[in-house]
Amino acid sequence: MSENSIDKFARTEKIIEGFFDLIRKNNLNLYNEFSFQFEFGIFLRKEFPEFKVEFERNVEILNKNKDIFTKKEIDVIVYKDSPEGKKDFLWAIELKFPRKGQTPEQMFKIVEDIKFCEELTSNGFRKATQITLVDEEYQGKSFFEVVGKNDGIYKYFRSSFDNKFKSKTLENTIYKPTGKLKDEKKYQLKGKYNIEWIKEWEKSSELRQKIVYFYIDADLEKEL
Repeated sequence: MSENSIDKFARTEKIIEGFFDLIRKNNLNLYNEFSFQFEFGIFLRKEFPEFKVEFERNVEILNKNKDIFTKKEIDVIVYKDSPEGKKDFLWAIELKFPRKGQTPEQMFKIVEDIKFCEELTSNGFRKATQITLVDEEYQGKSFFEVVGKNDGIYKYFRSSFDNKFKSKTLENTIYKPTGKLKDEKKYQLKGKYNIEWIKEWEKSSELRQKIVYFYIDADLEKEL
């Protein structure tokens, strides 16, 4: 991989901005999580033709004990084959596009993704990123709306949306907020993360949807 490719590949936000630019120019609609995954993967194939982009790959591809991972399937992976037949795992991407309510549980699923990304960067991937996309005009507004509950798991996702408050650092132990196994099931994060919403539709007014998103690159250098 050339230095230019490394520099370009490392700039997560620029890549995502390029993706939304493609969505706008082609007048595309992201109608569910699968469409988000598919369109983003196809975009990566065009953007980085020297790499391989694949969907829903089992963690067994890393030749590790799959029981050490929080999840078994990786949404999108980018890798490069070496002349020796080995795979250089460049980027693992977990995607969420919550549209059907169950807001606190969706938030916990995102925490699960982040934990998974940490595990992937510890076991072969150079980089792992969680991207959450919300369409404000669909039922997703309650996902980041500051009206209502802003404590518990909500505070990590809602505190910074209206730019009035500093985002609450997502770190340490995060417990399941509702339902079966509430306050029993948990994820222990090694890194420290701040969720910063990016209002893409304000930057790209020609987008068909009022897209709002954030991304988190797994960071294991920030130890607890």
